[in-house]
Amino acid sequence: MIQASPEAFDSDLKAKVNFIWKVLFIGEGGVGKSTFYHKYTTNEFLFNTNMTIGCEHHSQYVERNGYVINLVIWDLGGQNRFKTLHPAFCKGCAAALLFYDLSIHEREQIKGWPELIRNTNSNTTPILLIGTKADLLEEKALSEEIEVLMQVRDEYQLLGPIITSSKKGWNITETMEYVVDYLLMICGS
Repeated sequence: MIQASPEAFDSDLKAKVNFIWKVLFIGEGGVGKSTFYHKYTTNEFLFNTNMTIGCEHHSQYVERNGYVINLVIWDLGGQNRFKTLHPAFCKGCAAALLFYDLSIHEREQIKGWPELIRNTNSNTTPILLIGTKADLLEEKALSEEIEVLMQVRDEYQLLGPIITSSKKGWNITETMEYVVDYLLMICGS
């Protein structure tokens, strides 16, 4: 998958955009949404990030399977004080990535997020479960957390899970390729 920021993307290809998809990054505050995005777009890991205030959005152009796609990524602040804003931000999304901090060990991180997406969009809007910060766990603990994620996936009817580490670069690009490929598949392309 060829990717570039809007400024760096070839203007000829920009004119040939086949799809514009709003993709939400959702989850509790501090789970790694912004760090994941930064690693995806710059291939750099940010050791210190500020909490997202409300929502930030970014445009990322990708070329995949002969299509040019503008991914408009909305990174929602996960703190409780922003929850009243979330329904407005979620409308019209093509897909959502639900981030889960593997190092916290709390299933409660997931509560409310799938319902939010399904209540503001179609029940068929794909929601991909992303386990973050895998580098912070020992192999046994990681294996246990993957089991929890599989249960959460089944309970909430989510896609995935995909286990990632922004620090180590594990499954960052692959996650976004999966999202693009999945959306291309359901768009009939």
